Amino acid sequence: MFLRNHAFSSRVEKNRVDPIFSTPFFEDTMLRELSIKNFALIEELHISLDKGLNILTGETGAGKSIIIGAIGLVLGERASSEVIRKGSDLCEVGGLFEVKENIRLKEMLTEKGLLSGGEEEFILKRELSRQGKGRCFLNGQIITLGMMEEIGNYLVDVHGQHEHQALLKPGVARDLLDEFGVLMKLRKKTEQTYRKFREKSRELEELRASEKEREQQIDLYQFQIKEIDQANLSIEEEEVLEKEYKVLSNAEKLDQLSQELYHHLYEGAGSITEKMALVEGGLEKIVAIDQTLKDELKELGEVKYRIDEMAIAIRDYRRKIEFNPQRLEEILERKELISKLKRKYENTIKDILNYRKETQVKLDKLLNSARSMEETTGEVGRLQEELARQAGKLSGERKIAGAKLKKKMEQELKELGMGKARFDVAINQGEIKSSGMDEIRFLVAPNVGEDLKPINQIASGGEISRIMLALKTILARADRIPTLIFDEIDVAIGGRIAQVVGRKMRALFSNHQVICITHLPQIAVFASNHYHVGKKISGGRTRTMAALLDKKGKESEIARMLAGERLTEITLKHAREMIREGQS
Repeated sequence: MFLRNHAFSSRVEKNRVDPIFSTPFFEDTMLRELSIKNFALIEELHISLDKGLNILTGETGAGKSIIIGAIGLVLGERASSEVIRKGSDLCEVGGLFEVKENIRLKEMLTEKGLLSGGEEEFILKRELSRQGKGRCFLNGQIITLGMMEEIGNYLVDVHGQHEHQALLKPGVARDLLDEFGVLMKLRKKTEQTYRKFREKSRELEELRASEKEREQQIDLYQFQIKEIDQANLSIEEEEVLEKEYKVLSNAEKLDQLSQELYHHLYEGAGSITEKMALVEGGLEKIVAIDQTLKDELKELGEVKYRIDEMAIAIRDYRRKIEFNPQRLEEILERKELISKLKRKYENTIKDILNYRKETQVKLDKLLNSARSMEETTGEVGRLQEELARQAGKLSGERKIAGAKLKKKMEQELKELGMGKARFDVAINQGEIKSSGMDEIRFLVAPNVGEDLKPINQIASGGEISRIMLALKTILARADRIPTLIFDEIDVAIGGRIAQVVGRKMRALFSNHQVICITHLPQIAVFASNHYHVGKKISGGRTRTMAALLDKKGKESEIARMLAGERLTEITLKHAREMIREGQS
């Protein structure tokens, strides 16, 4: 049963054997297994791959490049229904990838909700129908073709065709050059400064955007505080003013009333004081005869005394009554000012004073923000200068690293049979970004008289493969893509150069899983795992098959590659010697 019916667990136990993928899982990051159904000449094919150098050999037209094409399909490359095997309606390709060490990929997929974070392997699967419809899957979950391609960029780098070369993608050349030049620490500092610069710049933009509104608010708050302060309010003032206003506004009435009272009490004919004197005289006469009303006489004397005091108090009060129209006008104006402030701000003087206090807090905050804008402007300028300095230093170091890489690359290309080739690192300065100010491209001129061009503009797949092999050899530790595939790498080479190519690919597998198609025995003898790809005709149809060779099978295949189908003891002996040398 193929991948579409495989219920893949979100977390697979280590060393578990899957019914589709027959070999146990290992801890290395690599393409572990490939299943192909109804793709081109392949009816159904299952290949178990391993770490190290995986070599695919076989006669021309057997389907080796078809297998590489199938890998490209599961990596998200564009394809049409024409790749579907004749007589079939559906093409299916699936790959089992071990990703335990691929932290960057796992973090990306976890952030997008496609992994839980604990997976050590997953299955990518692609379906194409005759009707032109296609579906992509990650662990049985449907994903977009774009997402499949993005995942593939973390997993496999194919050389020999333009479609899936990570080194041709934006930013990758810069990353590799920085790794080669040991510049990542300096670049990280530049990234940190750039991030701070952008944050402060955004903060300054926000402050500037609200500056006019803030200035208007400051003016309003300052006016309100000044208006309240100039009023010089006190909480008790309103009650005092009201009392004073009441007296002043009724001064004439108070004078008249107090005059009348004084007249009735003391001055007028028949006043209370006069009548009480008559009463007092009568009581004295009675008491002189009869002591019975003696106490009443005494009390009357006290009352008369109190009335005299009352009359004096009223007289004195009347004398103090103030007729002051100017003061009355001042009070009226003051009362009007307080009423105006109450209508404008709050209902009581106490509330107005509280409003003033709150407004002062707001004003202080706005004034501080104005100072903050000044400080932020200075900080942005400082960070801009620091960023320019760091980016300039990084650019200078990149030029030095680029010159070193150029020298090493041309030496590597010479060893790979491209002695006339030129290599250069083009560094063009532009706007400063998080990675610095440089746009970086790797340029190559394979032959004398040719202009330096980006690698993807070189026509020969064999030249591309050897250039990539040279780059990979130098940048092996810097390159984070776990699986490298070389197709057509042996075009137009042979003998000693082929042997050099083989040794360099063998050296790569300490950092990568390497898959290579070759027609040359000088390369094939370096294989950690050697696969023979062949075809047979059955029922009038051509079918592609692949098998992992054992020791004898490998010897026979190398002998066939040396001398053709007629194997002799001499060619077998030569093959064994070449294998022994390649594995030493």
